[in-house]
Amino acid sequence: MTAPFVVSLALHRGWIASRVPLVSSLGSTPLLVLAALSAGGELIADKLPFTPSRLKPASLVVRAILGGASGAVMMSTGSSATSSIATGAVFGAVGALTGSYAGYHARRALVHSLKTPDWPIAILEDAIAVASALLIVAGF
Repeated sequence: MTAPFVVSLALHRGWIASRVPLVSSLGSTPLLVLAALSAGGELIADKLPFTPSRLKPASLVVRAILGGASGAVMMSTGSSATSSIATGAVFGAVGALTGSYAGYHARRALVHSLKTPDWPIAILEDAIAVASALLIVAGF
């Protein structure tokens, strides 16, 4: 939910703009609040011991869809005539899946090697994900 939240925030703040009404509406206050609550809920739920693995097929499908949609929205805001919404969707989906696997394995390795509880590394992982998303949006 990080990518949809950051895209909604960027539209809301005017960091990116779209002439497509449906895309522009993603930056509305109600949808920004919904995206923020969803992202916050995911960040909290991720720390709970009974939360299923992000690598389960259903989770990966949802992550790919949300990442792809976020990438498509970002490309729809580009000023370049060569901007391709389909390319954005592919990059967004691949980024979401790559982040899911890389984050999982990096977090697991750090917890194991540092012999620390999971939650501090999970918070670090969340901070890196949010900062990375903000940097990507800032590049547009």
